[in-house]
Amino acid sequence: MMITGRQIREARQMLGWSLATLAAHAEIPEVAIARAEGIDDTPGIMLEQGRRLQTVFEQAGIGLIEGAGVIRVEAIPRPVP
Repeated sequence: MMITGRQIREARQMLGWSLATLAAHAEIPEVAIARAEGIDDTPGIMLEQGRRLQTVFEQAGIGLIEGAGVIRVEAIPRPVP
């Protein structure tokens, strides 16, 4: 699944991060992230950049829902073993 511009925007906002903060975590130019966020569908970024963004969000506790947005991973009920 390729991350969408909408997911990038929503995940960043959910975390309360600035463009500069996300750019630093993902090691992607701020301008590339801003451009990607301006497109709701699949943005014109390199596949590797999309993977880095997805990894950063997952490590920060944000899950991507294919075609539907984002969710805080901590919010998902987990069964007790």
